[in-house]
Amino acid sequence: MESPIPQNERDRLTALEGYGIIGTPPEVDFDDIAEMAGQICSCPVSMINLIAEKWEWFKGKYGLPEEINCEPRGSICSTTICSNDLLIVRDLAKDERFAHREMVAGEPHFRFYAGAPLINPDGYALGTLCILDYQPRVIDARQLKALSSLARQAVAQLELRRKIAELREIHRTLSAEKLQTETLLHNILPQGICRGAKGMWEGSAAILCVGDDTIYGFPGLYADDRKDRAAWTHRRIARAFLDIR
Repeated sequence: MESPIPQNERDRLTALEGYGIIGTPPEVDFDDIAEMAGQICSCPVSMINLIAEKWEWFKGKYGLPEEINCEPRGSICSTTICSNDLLIVRDLAKDERFAHREMVAGEPHFRFYAGAPLINPDGYALGTLCILDYQPRVIDARQLKALSSLARQAVAQLELRRKIAELREIHRTLSAEKLQTETLLHNILPQGICRGAKGMWEGSAAILCVGDDTIYGFPGLYADDRKDRAAWTHRRIARAFLDIR
């Protein structure tokens, strides 16, 4: 039996690619979340996996060999991402959807599975946080609630990394614009005017220092406003140049 595919698969894959995290190795923050899920639910194996078009990447794991970081797509988690709900299978060997899977019928002979989809703010299931056991079992409501909460924490970590990457890209763009402007000033303006115009740029240099949301030095200025601020600075420099001519 082939693994199901989400109805929004193409858009889901596009959303996943936007995080720039596919193919990257496991990280301690995600390992910690996976370990906490395994311990709370008393399961020997847990993982955070991101499901790409052909591969499933383990961004965090607990109870798995260090060298295992990915596997071909087709695990039980492929079924989990087709819904916004938890998937719980008390005995995999007795579920016709999964009994034939290699990890159930063969080594390591998993028998229990519970997985929570990693739903991003746009509603796409990027992957799962799942727990597994070698024996059939049940978990209680408290453990299920903890599993869902930890899945949300995993998504929050992904969102944080995406935001940081976006801010770094804006920083690089503005730094390049700053260098281009300074080079232009040195080429076309007298030294005295050049220093004055450079001072105007440096007066707005705080826009290059970014936090998670706001820009240091401009409490009301957000990341999306930085290019407007840079354009304003360019206009001031241009006016200064016209005034001296």
